[in-house]
Formats: sequence, structure tokens, C-alpha cells
Amino acid sequence: MNLRLSSVCQRWRTVAFYSQLLWTVVDLSHLQRAAAFLQRSGTAAVDAYLDNGFYGQGGGDPSNVDGFSLWATLSPHASHISALYIEVPYNHMQELLDSLDCTFTNLLNLRLLCPIEKAEPRDGIQTIIYNPSRAHAIQELDLYKVCVPWYSPAYNNLRDLDLRYQVSNPSNAPTMDLFLGVLERSPELEFLRLAFAGPMLDSSYTSYPEPHRRVELTKLKSITLYNNPLDIGHLLAHLDFPATTGINLHAILSPSNSICDLFPRGGRLPVFADISHIHLGYTKTYTECAWEDLSLHLEATSKQSPHSRINVDFKWTDDGGNDAWAIGIPQSFRSLPILFAHSPITHIELTCSYHAFVAADWRMVLGSFNELTSLTAQPLSPAYYVPSANVEDLLEVLTPSLNRVAEPSVVCPQLRRLKLGSFTMGNAFCGTLMDCVSARKSREVGLCWLGLGHFNWVGEEEFCMPMFGESVGCWCGEEKTCGDPTREWDP
Repeated sequence: MNLRLSSVCQRWRTVAFYSQLLWTVVDLSHLQRAAAFLQRSGTAAVDAYLDNGFYGQGGGDPSNVDGFSLWATLSPHASHISALYIEVPYNHMQELLDSLDCTFTNLLNLRLLCPIEKAEPRDGIQTIIYNPSRAHAIQELDLYKVCVPWYSPAYNNLRDLDLRYQVSNPSNAPTMDLFLGVLERSPELEFLRLAFAGPMLDSSYTSYPEPHRRVELTKLKSITLYNNPLDIGHLLAHLDFPATTGINLHAILSPSNSICDLFPRGGRLPVFADISHIHLGYTKTYTECAWEDLSLHLEATSKQSPHSRINVDFKWTDDGGNDAWAIGIPQSFRSLPILFAHSPITHIELTCSYHAFVAADWRMVLGSFNELTSLTAQPLSPAYYVPSANVEDLLEVLTPSLNRVAEPSVVCPQLRRLKLGSFTMGNAFCGTLMDCVSARKSREVGLCWLGLGHFNWVGEEEFCMPMFGESVGCWCGEEKTCGDPTREWDP
């Protein structure tokens, strides 16, 4: 057994020594070893990595290894380095990049990252400029706190663009025309991710300028934007991406901006044309973090393709603490008709503290979606019960008047499924619920399925699920009943 293992090890050492294909990933943390690897690689494409270990975190001494030594090692082989990944502390990045007087003529992937250090305030980021003057074929670009001159021809054929925390001052950001030029010259772009990067509006702007130039990204599969809603909306106003299946927007909200700033011209983006499902809820459960750390999440799903999704996360940053939620949650809810005014919404799911919603909120939102067939409303945690008065406000809006002359229109005439969860319920509420179901049935807009989950019963006698007849399937807590046993009801 030992002899066989020895033979195998000897065989692999021989293959590794004579085969350039096994030496295509280079660890630059040890320059002598890297030089040997590069020599053995011949003309094969090389991926070069430089991480924090190069600057002492892996046992090295940054005073003994500088950027010039690195360049001396890379320079003879720069023409066949296809990927360069550098992740070093901020105070060493500029020195290192200055030493790379680029001759990476076949560079395809470039990743430059400056890790955040505790002593370095994020708002005080100083821009590091990198100009690969002779790299004309970069396809994947990933920059963290590093900027590049966008007029360089090196960025004309991007497939993957990931920019994070490039600038702290909008005056240092690329202009919209300059950035759109990069996108226009990258027709094969598939992934775009921007986090406090890319074109930014000056703080004096209160709304985005009317777009005079639009770029169609026909190959774009996914777009992720993390910024204040005004800057996100500013960029979205100039882009069309008909083939995108993943849209992720992370909006940092404050009293000076609005959710509606996310979407130009009232949300009339082509990608919203067939959105049918909306889910408005929290990104984390109540038990995972403090209340003020929660982010509100909006998810929309395409009617034509269930795999096409729009995800929007809202994060409030003002000093009001929990007061921000009292403002932000209703604001998010009231914005739905504006954001999706031209979308055939059929499903709305709310997983948030809708106790802040009043009857006027329900009427304004639900009255805007005449094609709505399913509505779910439940708070974040089953342990948190919404007062019955807030749920009664919803039922009041959904209950049509028996006087057809007094109220000729019915809110949500197509609504067939209603699920309510985690609220306090008593005898009076049961009466209100039965009135709603009966009134809708009499107006020929009756419900087909009704669910009540995790409610707190405060009635005088034991709770008994109201009987609505065979036309309405009912689900109550963990029990499920329906009038017609041949029909299936999916809670």
C-alpha cells in the first residue's frame, strides 16, 4: 500500500512538472513559488490571485515584498495572464496598481478589491484610479472601492460588471453619458451589479432628469442596484432590458426621498408589463434581528414566466428608529398602484405590520387592481396579532353595498381567495366577516376560498368557524374544511 501511494505521488509530481495545464492558477503570496509556476505554465492562460496574505496576513512581511517585486515577477508573463484578482488593504492598493504598468493584452477578468478596515470610515473613501491602457478584451470587471477611466477601450466588451463603493462624492462618479457609452459598447453584457457606484445625481436634484438617451441591453440576465431610490431611478430611466429574469433593487430610504423615485414615469418600465404577483414583506424574521434592523421586501413575479422576478428591498435610515416604520410601511403599500399602474396584478401577499393601514389605504390600493384574484394579509410573526379593527377596515372595503345604485362599483370584483392571519378576533368580527362574504355573493362577486390563520380568539364562547355554504372553501388554523369534498383547497 505504501509503495503504491509512493508511485502515485511520484507520477503526479512528474505530470505537474512537465504539464503546463496544471499550472494555470498562480498564488502571488509567495513570489519565488509564483515565478516557478509561471515559468512552467509556458503560454497557457493564467489566472493570477493576490490576496491579503501577500501583505502580512498570511505570515508574510509587507515591508519585504512590495509592488515592484510583484511586477518583476509578472512582467515576463503578462501577455498570457487572462485573469487578475487582487484583494489587498486599501493603503497598499494604490502602490500596487502604480507598479503594474499594464501590458496585460489578453486580460479577460479583472477583480480589484479593497477590504473595509475598521479604522476607515466608509464615507471617507478616497478613489483609487486604475487604467489598464493595453488591455482591450476585459469581459468581467469587479471593483470594490477602485475606479477606472471609463473612456478606456479596455471596457468595450463587458459581459459581467460589478461595481461597489466606488465613490463617496458624486462629482467623482462617471457621467450618465459616459457610463451609458460603456453599456452601449458592451452588447453581450449579461450581469450588472452596482452598489453606491456608477452615475450619481448631485444632492441638489429633487427628481431625475428626463432621459434623452436610452440603451437596450438585450442579453442582460440579471441587474442588481443598491443605492438611494433617486439614483436607481435615474439609471433605470435610461435602460431597457427585455430579457432580464432577475431584477434586484435595494433602496435606502430617508425622509427626503420616496419609494416612487425608484421607477421613472410612474413605473412604466417595459419589464413591468406582465407582472402579476406582488409580495410585500420583511427580509428577515422577527426573531433574527432587532425591529429597527428589518428591511421591507417587495417581490413581483412575471405572469408569463414564473422565473422572472423583481425584488426590491427598502431600508430606512432616518433617526426616528421605529417611527420610520410607521411612515415607511404605509408609504410602501400606498406606492403599489403607482409602481405597478400598468401591470395586470392578480396576486398580492402582505407579510408586514399592516395595523398601520386604514380603510382609505385599502380602498386606494385594492381599488387600483381590478384583476386581483388572491389577497393574503398577515403580519411578520404569528406571535404578533393585528387588532381586529384594522382587519375590519379591510373587510369594510371588500364588502359591497347591497344598494347597487349607491355603490355601482365593487372593489376587487375578481377576488376569489382571501387569507387573513395573526389578528385578534371576537364575535363582532365574525359578524363583519359573514356580512362581507354574503354581500359579495349577492353581487355575484363571491369568494371561493377563505383562510383564517393563527388568530387570537377573544369571544365569549368557544370559537366555531362560520358556515358560508358549499360555495366557499374555508381553512382555519391547522384545520381545513370545505363544503364540497371533491374540491381541493390549497391554503
